[in-house]
Amino acid sequence: MAALMAANPSVTFYWNDYENDPCLRVCSLAAQGLWMRMLCLAAKADPVGHVKVGPKSCTAFDLARLVGESEETINGLLSELDRAGVYSLTRQGTIFSRRMTRQAKQDLLTICLSEKRRVAGKKGGLVSASKRWGKDGLLEQLPKQTGKQNLSKSKPTLTPTTIPPKVPRTKRVTSLDEIDVPALEEWARKEAPNVDVGRELAKARVWTRSKEHRHKDALAFMRKWLINAAGDADPAPEEPSPQDTRFPPGSTIARAIDRALTRLEKAKATEIYRLAETSMPDAERLAATYLGEAA
Repeated sequence: MAALMAANPSVTFYWNDYENDPCLRVCSLAAQGLWMRMLCLAAKADPVGHVKVGPKSCTAFDLARLVGESEETINGLLSELDRAGVYSLTRQGTIFSRRMTRQAKQDLLTICLSEKRRVAGKKGGLVSASKRWGKDGLLEQLPKQTGKQNLSKSKPTLTPTTIPPKVPRTKRVTSLDEIDVPALEEWARKEAPNVDVGRELAKARVWTRSKEHRHKDALAFMRKWLINAAGDADPAPEEPSPQDTRFPPGSTIARAIDRALTRLEKAKATEIYRLAETSMPDAERLAATYLGEAA
């Protein structure tokens, strides 16, 4: 911290906070002036914010010698500042400014962060160069120093290595209906096993409609959905049946499932059955639509 102050002898000082500090305003003008002199000492101390003279804490006798007043007068002013709560004391009894100590820590963190970014930027530049020229090509481009440094003004010619062709990016899918289901199922076998892709896709469609959500990348959204469902995946759903106890006999859903099974349209019956597990109103609308089309 002392090295920091030597390199930058100024500190951040908030004049409005000093002027509007109620603890300081109730003190006399002499006490306010003494506190300003103490802040000057604290700004140059190590650590910053502690009122010290060199390595030791500043006593009332030291302050009296520094400001040219009697020790009795300084003791009275210090008591006035202490009663008002202007300063704090460490366990060793050293007076310190709370605001200046906090600000010094923030300044130190800012300097450390800037240094880390500088080092990271330097490393990033080397990595970028190595990607462009190749690891061996980068070493060849660096100036070879044997004995004395090469002071010639001629610039080395840079010969890039063979750059692999760019792989074309696939177009993003923004709708769940546009997802390639077989490809998604193949991906799920490795990344999200024991998950019924069709069932989870139906759940995702219901959630998307209820939230009126727009997907920037529907495939990425669905993959994340399947990974989240992989931890507590349910067993394979039962076969759709119009005699399911959840569907009253003669209901729209039961009639739609019965007609789909009769016409050997098991996929449509399964879709209605799975949708009913997540949202009964949506399943009834889908069943009504199917009955109208199959009539």
